[in-house]
Amino acid sequence: MDLGFERAGFDVRLAIDLDDAARKTYEAHHNGTVLPGDLSRMSAKQIGDEWDKISREPPIGIIGGPPCQYFSAANRHSKEDDPRRDLPRHYAEIIRGLNRRYGLYFFVFENVVGLTQTAHKDDYASFLALFEGAGFRCFKQVLDAQHFGVPQIRPRVFVVGLNPAKWDRGCDFQPPGATRKKPLTVASVLNRVRRPPRFFERGLTPEELAKDYHPNHWTMQPRSKKFKEKTLTDWATKARSFRVLDRSKPSWTVAYGHREIHVHPDGKRRVSVLEAMLFQGFDKEYVLHGNLSEQVRQVSDAVPPPLAEAVARAVAVSLHSASTPQMNLEAERLLMEAAVDKPVVQIMLEGETVEAATQAFKVAGRKLGLRVDVRADGSHHLFVKAVPRRPRNSRRKEPPALAA
Repeated sequence: MDLGFERAGFDVRLAIDLDDAARKTYEAHHNGTVLPGDLSRMSAKQIGDEWDKISREPPIGIIGGPPCQYFSAANRHSKEDDPRRDLPRHYAEIIRGLNRRYGLYFFVFENVVGLTQTAHKDDYASFLALFEGAGFRCFKQVLDAQHFGVPQIRPRVFVVGLNPAKWDRGCDFQPPGATRKKPLTVASVLNRVRRPPRFFERGLTPEELAKDYHPNHWTMQPRSKKFKEKTLTDWATKARSFRVLDRSKPSWTVAYGHREIHVHPDGKRRVSVLEAMLFQGFDKEYVLHGNLSEQVRQVSDAVPPPLAEAVARAVAVSLHSASTPQMNLEAERLLMEAAVDKPVVQIMLEGETVEAATQAFKVAGRKLGLRVDVRADGSHHLFVKAVPRRPRNSRRKEPPALAA
């Protein structure tokens, strides 16, 4: 999800991942710090301490998608004591702790649609209650990657939480609308990859592969007799191990378990990791690190970058009406430097929205013990007036007004 948020202009400074190969991939393509860690065991305090080592500014948001296999419709043998069941709950606890420490503006939670269905509805309701109890107003939406320029059928549930304390007139979130009416097809990807992939063999390393191929253009050996019998032609096959792609349709969901990599439309081989990455919406320039199995796991777990970017831009729209820490500090400075003999001062907005600037002055006013009144003239100007709050149970007249 980080790549999509970076494309939308967010500065992602810290990532934590238990997977060695995933961290190497992150280090190769992102500027932020990535640390090894098991988020199911880490506390909000530990994460906050790591953040403070790399940034002087507080974080404004948390994004993530706890492993979802327990809630997946493909998991027909789920057990109630599966530890993965509690991962969203722990995610909510982390959010609560970091919100108390920093005063977050938002969080984004992504997971499989199975979480919202009847079998898991109680868990889903419990997670939402925990998110709301952590101090957020939650907005829920199922989004399908195929509607956002990704040649893949991939519905996922997104929960966006906004902290009402950061908005003066209430917070709202509008989920992103589809960016494409007609989905891209498998053919749109295969037409970009003319050369067949290399088949994996014992001793073949990513470094050796990269000498003659794209570092991700490899796949499993087609050992099954079905590849030779030319019977793999049915796009709608229900056999997860041999789902055949149709050139004229989007790909099935890229979520490969053991020997479940989708079959190329010609029925002679499975698709390569590179082709799967393109089905996910990655560019060819993005390279996954690790061995074949590690690359397959990474591409399966990824949030399609175009979809993540759409969500990020929708979050950014909501943030435009909230005050940022920098705006709060500037408003506080202006109020502290206000002249007593100037009851009302005109402020020129430079990039901020009226709502965000108003919120910044309100926040600063509360901190300084001032009552702030803000009026906009409709042309990027604010008229700001601030007066000390009258002490409770006091009948004394208010002192002269302070203005900024």
